[in-house]
Amino acid sequence: MRGFCLSATKLQTSQSVGSDMNVLKDPMMLKRLNELDKMDNEDKIHILKVIDGFIKSIKLKDIAAF
Repeated sequence: MRGFCLSATKLQTSQSVGSDMNVLKDPMMLKRLNELDKMDNEDKIHILKVIDGFIKSIKLKDIAAF
């Protein structure tokens, strides 16, 4: 999955997120990531696919605006 690396016990942001890790300083984002980490691996994959789809859609929309 692009942007995230799933392991059996940890959800870690990958280098593709970039060097700016401000998202990890946001308490609400950390809470969401912790809740996601507690889910079954299959559920994590489905949720991350949806998020990746939204991100891709927004990036394509931004590119089309130029």
